[in-house]
Amino acid sequence: MSGGMAKANIDRIVDIAKRRGLVYQSSEIYGGISGFFDYGPAGFLLKEKIVRYWREFFLHSEDNIFEVETCTIMPEQVFKASGHLKDFIDPATQCRKCNSIFRADNLVEECTGQFVEGADAAELSRMISEMQVRCPKCGGELGEVRVST
Repeated sequence: MSGGMAKANIDRIVDIAKRRGLVYQSSEIYGGISGFFDYGPAGFLLKEKIVRYWREFFLHSEDNIFEVETCTIMPEQVFKASGHLKDFIDPATQCRKCNSIFRADNLVEECTGQFVEGADAAELSRMISEMQVRCPKCGGELGEVRVST
């Protein structure tokens, strides 16, 4: 599936989810925040049902399992201690035509079907070039892969 088709399918799924009251983009009236969604009435009920079944299966089947709820946003030292700040990197590539930025590993996997987890920036750049992976938005040429933390 090409990147453009995948994007169109995701947009269609999000549109259906909004119309059916499953999810809405958080703070949408203020421009929204990419990747953040709020549950609508139907989405809330669906999520609650999934959580209830999960609890029944995992928590109520054992006597020595306890549930906790932790903070969603953590201080920086948690991510330092877990290695996420030092070891977590996103290989990115930018379209030379429209300047859109994409995760290079995800884009290569979507466009070629090849599993590329763990490939370094040089290897991803080579794959993008050799396999002629293009920008999913405009079809433009993609630049060298850079690593951002």
